Amino acid sequence: MKTLVEELHAIGKKVILYDSCGRLNQGPFHPRLEFFVKDETGSTLIKEAPFYNPADAPNRRSSPFLDITNPGAVEWWQNTVWRRLLVDIGVDGVKIDFCEQFPEDEGLQLFSGRSAKGMHHYYPAKYCAMMYNLFKKMRPEGGICWARGGGIGAQRYPFIWCGDQLREFRFLRAILSATLSSGLSGIPFMCHDLAGYMPARDPVSNNEAKVFIRGTQMACFSANMQTHGKVTRPYDFPPEVVDVYRFYSDVHYVLVPYLVEQARVSCETGVPLVRHLYLEFPGDRRTWEIEDQYFLGNGLLVAPVLYDADKRNVYLPAGRWEGLWDGQTFEGPCELTAYPAPLEQIPVFVFDGSESAVLPELVKEIRIRYQAWKKGRRHTITTAALKSFLPECGGRYAKRQIDRAKKSADRQRRQSTEEQVVQDCWVHDVHVGKLVSAGCKLTQ
Repeated sequence: MKTLVEELHAIGKKVILYDSCGRLNQGPFHPRLEFFVKDETGSTLIKEAPFYNPADAPNRRSSPFLDITNPGAVEWWQNTVWRRLLVDIGVDGVKIDFCEQFPEDEGLQLFSGRSAKGMHHYYPAKYCAMMYNLFKKMRPEGGICWARGGGIGAQRYPFIWCGDQLREFRFLRAILSATLSSGLSGIPFMCHDLAGYMPARDPVSNNEAKVFIRGTQMACFSANMQTHGKVTRPYDFPPEVVDVYRFYSDVHYVLVPYLVEQARVSCETGVPLVRHLYLEFPGDRRTWEIEDQYFLGNGLLVAPVLYDADKRNVYLPAGRWEGLWDGQTFEGPCELTAYPAPLEQIPVFVFDGSESAVLPELVKEIRIRYQAWKKGRRHTITTAALKSFLPECGGRYAKRQIDRAKKSADRQRRQSTEEQVVQDCWVHDVHVGKLVSAGCKLTQ
C-alpha cells in the first residue's frame, strides 16, 4: 500500500481509505478480542441495530465493534492501526461509513460500564471525534474525515454525506431536502454521492444520463463533488455526457477560493455552507416554503433542476441579481416563471449584496470558461445519446441500467414482505423524513 500511495502522491493525488465506523472484520483483529464490545453471553459478535438500516442489513447480521469506551482499545486503534496508515504509509483521509449500525440491546457489555441506551447515536459521534482529533495530531498538514451519520456533536467534525440514494429524480429532491434540513439542524457541511449511489428502480422514467447531469450540476455548487456506488461512473458515460461532467468539475475547482472563504464563515458561525433561503432572508415569508432552491454561501443562489424538465420557476428575494452564465440582471423580489434550464445548464444567480471578497473575480472567470466551453465543445448532447439509456432503444447503457435494476429487484424479492415495508420506510424516513422532522422543516 505504501508504494501505491507514494505513486499517487507523485502525480498530485490524495488517498482516502474506507472505514466502517468501528465495525470490523474479526479475522485480522483476533489477538485483540478484549478490545471489542461483548453481548450478554460474552461473544464479540453482536447483532447490528434493527430497523435503522435494513437495506444494508435486513436480518441483523452480527459484527464485532471496537469498544470506544475502553481507553486501551482507543490507544491501540489510534497508535497501532492508524499510526501506520497516517504516518508510515501517508494516507490523507478517511470516509467513515455505516454510522447507524451500533445497537442498543440490553445486555451489551461496554468497558465503561455504561448502558447501551443512546449508544446508537453516541457511538458514531464519539468515533468521528476520535478520528478527527487523531488526524489533527498525526497530520498537522491537514486531512479529511467525513462520515455517513452521527449524533449530538457531529457538527464539530466535518463533514457528512447523506447516505445511499437511487439514481432517480425523486432522490435528487431527497438529497437537497436532507442537506437543507441538516443545515438547519446545525450540520454545516453535507454532500452526496454524485447523482445517487444505487441504480434506478424505474430506469424508464429516470434516464440515467439526465439524472447524472442534473446531480452533477447540483454537486458542483455544494461542499464537494464525489462519486461512489453501484452506478455508471462519470467516465463510463458517452462523450457528450462526460463533456458536461468535465465542465462542471472545472467550475467547482474555480469556486474553491469561494468555498474556502464561505466554509470559514460556517466554521466560525455555524451557518451551513449550503443553506435554506430563509437563513439569508428571514423576513421574506416567501422563502420559508421554498425547498428546491438554496444558497451556496451568501453570494450564490442555486436553483437545481430536480425533475425531467428544461425549465423551472425561480424565486429571487429582494436585491439585485445576475445570472451566473450570461450576466442578465434582475431586481428582486421577483418570480421567474418557466426560466430556461436546458440540460447542460443549471440556473444560478449571483447576489449583488454578497460580502464575499473573492466571488466577483471568480464569476468573471466562470463566464469566460463558460463561453469558451460553448464555442469549443467537441460533443453536444443529442437525442441519440440520451436514447442509449432508454430500455426500448436497447442501448448498452440501457442494458446496464436494466441489469442493475433487476438485481436490485431480485434482492428485494428475497426479503419478506415485512422487511420490504421496513426498507421502503427507511429510504424515505432516514434520508428525508427523519432529518426533516428533527431539523425544522419550515412551513408558512
